[in-house]
Amino acid sequence: MSAPDRLPPDLSIVPIREHAIRADQAAGLFALSKDRFLRTIACRPSFPLPVNRKPLAWKLGEVLDWRDDNRASRAA
Repeated sequence: MSAPDRLPPDLSIVPIREHAIRADQAAGLFALSKDRFLRTIACRPSFPLPVNRKPLAWKLGEVLDWRDDNRASRAA
């Protein structure tokens, strides 16, 4: 195997909405602590399923869409 085959893929070619974000990063999108986010948001049945369990991670685009949809429903 050549050296380039062992290198991680260039993240710049992955659309930003497909990037995985950890629980602390997702919590920041809701202006919550990681603990509060996990207790009040991530546990909801309608919240996107994580793409990884250790460490917990979600697709950025799915989290943003969920946040925006839920904000819109509260404002209506």
